[in-house]
Amino acid sequence: MKRITLFLCLVLSGAPVFAADFGLVLDNLSGWSSFDEEPQLQRDRATAWFSTPLGANFDLHASLRLEYRLTPEPSWFGSSSFGIDVGRLELMAIYPGNPDHPLTWSFGGGRFNYAFLGENIFTGRLDGFKAKIDVGRATYRFALGYLGLMPKEDTRTLLSADDVADYNDEAIFFAPPRLIAEATIMLPELFARQDFSFGFGSQFDLRGWTSEAPSELVHTQYLSFVLGGSLGRNIFQKAHLDMGIGELGEGLFVMAAAGYAVSLFMPELARARLELLIEYASGNTGFLSIWRPISERQMGFVYNVSFADCLSGTLDASFTPLKSLTAGVKGSLFLRTSMEALQDTSFDTASTASYLGTEADLYAIFKPSSDLSISASSGVFLPAAGLSYLPDASPRWLVSATVTLSL
Repeated sequence: MKRITLFLCLVLSGAPVFAADFGLVLDNLSGWSSFDEEPQLQRDRATAWFSTPLGANFDLHASLRLEYRLTPEPSWFGSSSFGIDVGRLELMAIYPGNPDHPLTWSFGGGRFNYAFLGENIFTGRLDGFKAKIDVGRATYRFALGYLGLMPKEDTRTLLSADDVADYNDEAIFFAPPRLIAEATIMLPELFARQDFSFGFGSQFDLRGWTSEAPSELVHTQYLSFVLGGSLGRNIFQKAHLDMGIGELGEGLFVMAAAGYAVSLFMPELARARLELLIEYASGNTGFLSIWRPISERQMGFVYNVSFADCLSGTLDASFTPLKSLTAGVKGSLFLRTSMEALQDTSFDTASTASYLGTEADLYAIFKPSSDLSISASSGVFLPAAGLSYLPDASPRWLVSATVTLSL
C-alpha cells in the first residue's frame, strides 16, 4: 500500500492537501481435481484499489478487477476467458457521536460487500445502500440492494428453474434480477456474556418486470437469530437459526437452516484451536421444503453439492507454531434430511440411505509479511458407495494453492 500526498496545489496556491491511498493486489489460484468437467482451474486476478477522504465525514472507495480464467476440458486443453469488473465503488459517511449525543451513524451507497446476519442466506456484493446506527450498546443495520448487475458466478443465486437455466447458459453473464433487503439489531452481552442478534431479510424476483414470460417467480423472506459468546476461559460458542417462507407461483413453502459451533483455544499449545460445527438445512420432508438461500454455497471443500437437505458435522483442528504460519486438519460427515435425490451424477436415485459420505481436508496459511500470503488446501471426499451413491462411485479429491501479493 502507498499513500500519495499532492503538495503542489498547497505550495503554489495554499489549497487544502488532497490525500489518497491506492494499491494493487495480485492474486493467483491454481487447482487440480478429480472432477471430469474441471480437472484443472487457473484463475489470475489483478485488483487496483483507491480510497480517499472527501471532506470531514465522507470517504470514497473504489476498485477495479481484471481476471483471467482457464477452464480446461477433460483432455486438459480448453478455453480461457478474460473479464473486467468493478469490485467496489462506494461512498461512505460516518458521523460519530459525543457525550451530549451518544449516537453514531454511518451510511454507504454504491457497490459494496455485504453479509446477511444469517450467513447461510446471503454473502456477496450488492449495488445499493446500507446504513448502521449505534445507540448505546445496540447496533441497528439496514441494507437494500440489487443483484442483477453482478457476475452470476459471484452470487450463485439459484432460487428458481429460470435461475438455474441462466446460470448454465454461457451466453448469460449477469446474476438474476433480484432485489434484496435486510434489517438487523445486534445486542452485545445481553446476558451471561452472550451476544444476541436478530434480523429480517427479503428477496424479490424482478423477472416479471425484466422478462416477458418467466416460468416461475420466487419471492422469499427470512428471519434469523444468532446467539454467541464466551462459555468460560478460552471456550466460545455460536448458535444460529434461520427460518424462511417463500412464494413459488401460487403456493407457499416453509424452510429452515441452523447451526451450532463450539471452539476451544489453547494458546499454550502452539496457539491451537479445536472447533466442532454442526449444521442443518431443511429438505422436502414434513411441512418443510428444501432450503433456498439467496446465494448458494457447497457442502464441503471437495463435496460440491449445494448446502441444502443436509445435516453435517465438522471437526476442525488448527495450530499456529509460528506467527506467520497456521496449519490444520478438518473432517466432515454428511447426511441428507429427506429421501429426495441429490443433483449429483453418481447419486443412487433409488437409495433410501441417509449417509452421504465423509470428507477429510488439510490446509496451511503462510503469511511472512502483511503484503504476502500463501495458502494451500487439499481434500478427499469418500462417497457412501453402495448406500446413497452407486456402488462404483469413486473418491473425489481436490488440491489448490493461492498466492496473494499486495503492492
